[in-house]
Formats: sequence, structure tokens, C-alpha cells
Amino acid sequence: MELHIPPELEEYSPRIAAFVRAPLDYPTWTVPTVRNATQWHADNSSRIRSMRIPEMQKASDVSQSRPDMLLYELGNQEALDTSFGDRLTDFTSGDDHLLLVNVSGAGKTRLVFETLARRWGIYFTCYTDVGTSPYGDVDLMFSISGMDTDDPLREIWDLGPRARKSLTALANNCRRSTSDLQHYPCPALGVSRLLLRGSTE
Repeated sequence: MELHIPPELEEYSPRIAAFVRAPLDYPTWTVPTVRNATQWHADNSSRIRSMRIPEMQKASDVSQSRPDMLLYELGNQEALDTSFGDRLTDFTSGDDHLLLVNVSGAGKTRLVFETLARRWGIYFTCYTDVGTSPYGDVDLMFSISGMDTDDPLREIWDLGPRARKSLTALANNCRRSTSDLQHYPCPALGVSRLLLRGSTE
């Protein structure tokens, strides 16, 4: 099937393609310091610097810097876990729907990220927190939080004040980063996710 890009979106294709092909350049996490001093041993601090672990997006200018282990060596998980290739093959084989369930911190999101990095896909999430889980976009989260229903299950979906604050911060960041798409931000952002593959082929 031939890819057809509407004329009003064609101007974004080169920029999207350039972004996709560019090497990843995340801010690097550094060992935290207090008054220009750290409690870490010098050898450990040096080893951490050499690993070039990405820094997690901060919720605010005063937030503490944290390492982003989900993005560390993304696309190269075999360097950290030699058995990962077999697990990825098991995970991606077959054409059936798959339910991925495990305890918190078991590696579910990392497995999904590795799959997306190698096989292509779109990452939708029902919950995003600017301080602890700043991944994905807020489209689905906005939709869920805006549902108007008398269903008693709605209480389970309620985001709560902390999540609503994070949602607002993420939305503001999104608006700032997409100022070039101000004439049609929602359609352009949605379509740009679908154009990524076509732009790189």
C-alpha cells in the first residue's frame, strides 16, 4: 500500500525523518551532590559517568535528578542480559493478542520499549506521571479523565489530585514543545506518530 501524506502535513516529513534518524542524545545523569560534594566513592562516581545513563525528565527545576533505566541501553538489551534475545522472540512471535502481567519492576515496560525500538509500534498509556513515569503521550489519559459517566467503576479511573497535577504539567510541556504545529496541533501530532515509519522507509 502506498503511503499518502496530506499536503498540509508534508512539510513536517523531513523534520520527522531527521529526528528519527538522528542519534539519541539524552541528558546524562550524574551522581547527586550536596554543596559540590558527594557521598559516593570516587571509583563508583567515575564508573557511573562512564555508563552515560540518561537522566529522567524532571517534574520541575527543583526536582532531584534521577537515572532513567528504561532508556539506558535501549535497543541493546542483550549487552545487559544475554538471554533477552530469546525472551523477545517469544514475546513477539505469533499474531494473537497478548496480555503482559507481572509485578511492579519486573521489566514489563522495558520489554515493550525494546519491542517498539526494534519492531515499530505506538505506545499508548492510561497513566503518566511527570515525576515517576513520563513516557508516552497524554491523549488516552486525557480521554479517561474526561469521561462523563455514572458508572461506579469511574471511581477506579479517577486520577486523583497528584496525577491531575502531573497531567497538567505534561500537557503544558507538550504545548510548549509543539508550538510549530499551532495551526493544527492535535491532528498533526496524531498523524506524525503514524508518519514516522513512512518517513524512514
